[in-house]
Amino acid sequence: MSSSAVQVRGLLVAGPASGVGKTTLTLGLLAAWRRRGLRVQPFKVGPDFIDPGHHARAAGRPSYTLDGWMLLREENLRIFVRNVAAAHLAVVEGVMGLFDGFDGRSEAGSSAQMAKWLGLPVLLVVDARALARSAAALVAGFAGFDPDLNLVGVVFNRVGGETHLTYLREAMELLPRIPCFGGLPREAELAIPERHLGLTTADDHPLCQDFLTSLADLVERHLDLDGLFAALPVLTMAAVPPLSAGPPKVRLAVARDRAFCFYYPDNLEWLAHFGAELVEFSPLSDPRLPEDVHGLYLGGGYPELAARELAANESLKQDLRRRACHGLPIYAECGGLMYLSEEIQDQEGDRHAMAGLLPLRMRMLPRLKALGYREVQLTGDTLLGPAGTTLRGHEFHYSEIAVETGPVRKVYRLTPRRSGPSQAEGFTVGNILASYVHLHFGSNPEAARALVAACLEFKKRGREPVVMAGNPEPLALPARSPFPSGARLGEGQAAREPGSPHPLLHNHAPGGPMEAWRLLPQEIEQESFRRIDREAGRHSFAPPAWSVVRRMIHTSADFDYLTATRMHPKALAAGVAALRQGRPVATDTRMLAAGISTGRLARLGVEVRCFMDDPEVAAEAARRGVTRAAVAMERTLPGLAGGIVAIGNAPTALLRLLELLAQGAPPPALIVGLPVGFVNAAESKEALSFTDYPYITALGRKGGSAVAASVVNALAILALEEGAP
Repeated sequence: MSSSAVQVRGLLVAGPASGVGKTTLTLGLLAAWRRRGLRVQPFKVGPDFIDPGHHARAAGRPSYTLDGWMLLREENLRIFVRNVAAAHLAVVEGVMGLFDGFDGRSEAGSSAQMAKWLGLPVLLVVDARALARSAAALVAGFAGFDPDLNLVGVVFNRVGGETHLTYLREAMELLPRIPCFGGLPREAELAIPERHLGLTTADDHPLCQDFLTSLADLVERHLDLDGLFAALPVLTMAAVPPLSAGPPKVRLAVARDRAFCFYYPDNLEWLAHFGAELVEFSPLSDPRLPEDVHGLYLGGGYPELAARELAANESLKQDLRRRACHGLPIYAECGGLMYLSEEIQDQEGDRHAMAGLLPLRMRMLPRLKALGYREVQLTGDTLLGPAGTTLRGHEFHYSEIAVETGPVRKVYRLTPRRSGPSQAEGFTVGNILASYVHLHFGSNPEAARALVAACLEFKKRGREPVVMAGNPEPLALPARSPFPSGARLGEGQAAREPGSPHPLLHNHAPGGPMEAWRLLPQEIEQESFRRIDREAGRHSFAPPAWSVVRRMIHTSADFDYLTATRMHPKALAAGVAALRQGRPVATDTRMLAAGISTGRLARLGVEVRCFMDDPEVAAEAARRGVTRAAVAMERTLPGLAGGIVAIGNAPTALLRLLELLAQGAPPPALIVGLPVGFVNAAESKEALSFTDYPYITALGRKGGSAVAASVVNALAILALEEGAP
């Protein structure tokens, strides 16, 4: 044999339909032949993560996906040849019925097409529960349907006993060219449990050695393995270069446990090929991400079944949010998308808090929500490449996005395989890209290269400090400072006597050292905005929304608002319209009112009101045993006339407002709900985000009077601009 050729025996296991026992037979063959000392390489036709996981346990080698739509014929051949080079035997499990594909007119996408592409003979497994002589007619039909297909033989499954198998063998004597290699009896204890996405995963229902031994024993006892192996032709195929790992350039964290286990091996190998060192971790049990990683890959799986445990691992979620704020590239698919959302609501109605990095809330359904192939075209620059990049993948899930709690940019144009309208998907916030679609990087390996490049960019940039609550980092000094850019007060200067004034405070006269620090407020604001833009990097906010969020970050020095902020889709338009119409702004505290730019509002003819300090409010609150904030809201709402309510302190003000609206009170044009505190603050804002009133809020304990005032100020600036919403 030439060193440039690969020789291997192989077969494709197919059936007349789904559910006839293809997986059971495939696993039994893998386990039995492996036990005989053969290196058996498994494959699966079609987009599937569950069966390949079981294959890998039985064969001791990864199982690779072959697909006639996601991947070109040449790529399928490369995957096959690359991975059988070191094997004695290839076993490919087919998909659906042997001839079932994309439609009823052609073989496209079928197991039969894949068998012919690879030159593999087909072993047909037939469910014989209710068949005897008719089984031969069924096999004859399959044997004659496509004369170009090589049917090497048949195995019967769910055979009732020796007499039943005798009838089946007698019937097959009518087809002397198609050998029967035996029949597997009904063995309920060897069945793998099923759930809504198919069989349980290898992580959830591990094929222990006893199970595999029993399966191998079953196959050895009831099938003619020697005869089957001898009937398989030796294939000679041109060798292809291995997809070897390149020199490691970055460390990429990969979520791997029973909640996240859906990965195409090719995807991981392409990432390694382009220089990613893959570091596995468990979102279920690890308290934080692995150290010194430069990116994160969150695959699919069953996060809904582990939602309670995922929600309880608060330290991992906090670490993930912190690193996301630093710009860590994060790519997520399906279950990973769900984990990055705010919450998962299970079928019992229980809500489980997730990482909260995407303004989405997920809900499980009792029925299938989406199934099918998808072509993805990037409509913007992303972690997977520039706009215009095209990939292919598959979508299959029982969950849905119940609500988008804030604006989120969509950078995928999804087109189904069958003709139909495309839809916007692919959610991006900061350096996060998440989608329901499981992409196969074999459809465009440049996507894997781009993801590694994004991780390398993050690594080279280093962990530049992001201004975050509780750990403020001073902004670097402006260029006109007498000290080097980025220096802090006192750096690079001689030590001074204890109690002596700082050198910069020695001279307050015009032209003295302090003069260099006398920046105009607008100059400070502009410099702050420039630095916020640089630190934030890519984000999902449209320019008007970003002007609001950026001012919130500017006011608070807290980049968590990148992911915590939520806006109703109509919030900006409603708030700007109210201000342009001269509608009043009502606040819950004098502090909030004092932070609002009265000059801008005066130009718009807007009045700011606050009833909190009204003596009558205090007296009524004491008499009724309620908070002043609740009474103030009761007095505020009737006279607001379609204005804006801005709450930056008292959760009870927001809760009372929502109660009044539920009772039929006329709603304000916009609710700026940013109360703070340990009691009811997060709950009141969450309740607000479930309403359909225009609102701007920030989940959790984020907020405060200064931040609420900054929102009103940002809206006033928009209202004074031409062309603003």
